[in-house]
Amino acid sequence: MTRCAGLAYVADNEIAVSHKFLLAYPHDMRDDTIPHELAHIVAYQLTGYGGKPREAHGKPWKDVCIVLTGKPLSIYHNYQ
Repeated sequence: MTRCAGLAYVADNEIAVSHKFLLAYPHDMRDDTIPHELAHIVAYQLTGYGGKPREAHGKPWKDVCIVLTGKPLSIYHNYQ
């Protein structure tokens, strides 16, 4: 993975993270990227919503982000 920081495989309950970004931005990955991806899995498990790309960042995902982190999370990262 060189262009995206993380991916969630909701049907498999798995998260993949970019080694490159993890080394360069460990705090951002811990505070934002990993919770972002985990929220996809949790939202999918709770509602079945988010299995299609167009659904991925909808209300269920946003609600889970707030529960997990106490704040809304961005859809995109700003890593170089």
